[in-house]
Amino acid sequence: MKINKIDEKSLVKTLYILKEMEMEEPDDQEDEYLDAFVALGGSADKEGRIEAKLLIEIIKDDFELTINMQEYLNSVESSDSLDFYQF
Repeated sequence: MKINKIDEKSLVKTLYILKEMEMEEPDDQEDEYLDAFVALGGSADKEGRIEAKLLIEIIKDDFELTINMQEYLNSVESSDSLDFYQF
């Protein structure tokens, strides 16, 4: 079995490039979650709570998704409302 090795200089250069790429990427996904959280009644500063019942309605009725929301709510230890980080 042949094992390829990387020297320290190449490793540092690779890590530097990866870090640059990470810094250039906008954090769009969190922005999208925050927009959805606010649309459901949460605050833009990530405070507040959204009603689980409303989220379930939207997931099932509007998007017609078959996600088991009760299982999800149990996994985030919530039953009637969610904060931003649970959402």
